[in-house]
Amino acid sequence: MALLAMFSRAGAYEASIAFHQLAQLRPELVIPPILERLYSALDTVTEPHRLTAALQCLVSVIRPLVSGGEAYPEGPSHVLPLLMACLPAIDPNDIRKTLVNSLHKMSCQNFFFEHNFLSL
Repeated sequence: MALLAMFSRAGAYEASIAFHQLAQLRPELVIPPILERLYSALDTVTEPHRLTAALQCLVSVIRPLVSGGEAYPEGPSHVLPLLMACLPAIDPNDIRKTLVNSLHKMSCQNFFFEHNFLSL
């Protein structure tokens, strides 16, 4: 249900709250569909709302993604490709997309500094 609400007119905020809670319980079921939608949104230039919504949902599950662990060990391997792929999303004409993109980068940076993952 949250995957359908991700791109709804109501906004991705409610979906991101649901994703955050669900990713704490089962990250292996929640994170892959979000990543799939984010990678497809990064390839699409004509739908900026789709990218903004996907980034907002990714920010809500960034801690389980970056930490990896038993449930989703391949999570940290997505971090650097996502950061590099999000660089073109910095757009001075779309401040909302730029803010969400910056929030994604800051969330990753804060987690790396908290857990000393600088050697990755």
